[in-house]
Amino acid sequence: MKTILACLVFLLYSVVALWAYYNCNWCNTTKQETSETVYFDKATDSFIPPTDKFSNKLIVLNHASDTVLTYPAGIKIIPHTDSIVLPLAFDTVVKDLKAYLKKNPATAIEIASKSAASESTKDSILKNKRGMRLRKYFVENQINDKRIFFTTNPLNQNQLLDIRLVKMDTARLKVYENSIRTKILYSKFRAHNFKPDTALIAYTKELLIYLKKYSTKSITVIGHTDATGNNEDNVWFGKQRAKNVRNYLISQGVPEEKL
Repeated sequence: MKTILACLVFLLYSVVALWAYYNCNWCNTTKQETSETVYFDKATDSFIPPTDKFSNKLIVLNHASDTVLTYPAGIKIIPHTDSIVLPLAFDTVVKDLKAYLKKNPATAIEIASKSAASESTKDSILKNKRGMRLRKYFVENQINDKRIFFTTNPLNQNQLLDIRLVKMDTARLKVYENSIRTKILYSKFRAHNFKPDTALIAYTKELLIYLKKYSTKSITVIGHTDATGNNEDNVWFGKQRAKNVRNYLISQGVPEEKL
């Protein structure tokens, strides 16, 4: 009897769930909202439903003011907050930016932001925070933070956020290349088989470009551990981590004789 009752409850739940998914207006609204991601700091900010937003079509220009990339969906901004709303397809922006930066290794991303005319004077600080939100998103998606800079007054004065691709001057380029010369990677605790994560994969691509420019450079891979455990085990763990990274670099085209 209990088994039959449980089956009936399950069937009733399934029917209601299917009806709600295809016919419920509130549910459709919820699905539509999940096609966008509100990017804000959960530790410090209150969530504000993105019902009122400034539309921000994204046009990416290069240093010559030529249009390189265009994204009609763009970025939306919630008024009087520093929150930005990114469409789920925004990962395409990151992919295209990475491809452009790979082809143009002396190029950096410059983020420009401003406040809306309807926002008060005390909201002016928000423009910088919005730019920081976008920068944080790019860094989390493995774009080197030494290739991201800020400026004021977007090129398109109708926009609140602009991205432009600019040539790095000598000082900026030196800082960026120094970030490639020395890189710290992190492995899981007690893991000796250092698996290539997104950080290592992104770094390897930059390293290959760097080695083409500086063909006489060589690479030293050093495996570290913490002080937990005995010294003999830690030496073994460190060597195994270094060997795994070395083997991965070779598999991606780094000449073995340079390691």
